[in-house]
Amino acid sequence: MTKPISIAALTLLFCVAALHAQKPAAAPTPPATGQTETDEYTRYELLAPETASFKIFYEVTAMTPGAKVYFNPIRKGSTASDEAVYDAMTGEPLRFEVVSGAEAVKDPLMAGADAGGNYIKVQLARPVPPEGQGRILIVKT
Repeated sequence: MTKPISIAALTLLFCVAALHAQKPAAAPTPPATGQTETDEYTRYELLAPETASFKIFYEVTAMTPGAKVYFNPIRKGSTASDEAVYDAMTGEPLRFEVVSGAEAVKDPLMAGADAGGNYIKVQLARPVPPEGQGRILIVKT
């Protein structure tokens, strides 16, 4: 004949079983090693036909935690002019420069960049926060 299990013993048994059934906590996601972005939107405005050019408004969200810069590729064969870059949150202009692909690949964010291309290197208004973003607008002709 077996003895009945007390409520306290039964509760303890369920607690121990529940602890063993739990999965270990997931390891934190390591920071991205390359530039990450999302929510790209490009608007093209045709300029007068005799100019054979158009104006580009490129909106993008930089997503790499801790990033202080953002690299925007310039299409091969294209010549960018009248560039301007803005922080979409404040509308303030951002500092930028055109760099070669050879210069871009020196930045850990751009390790896989095309060394033969050119990029607009944008100084973000603030580092991209963890779980955050930096929205920018690049305007060029």
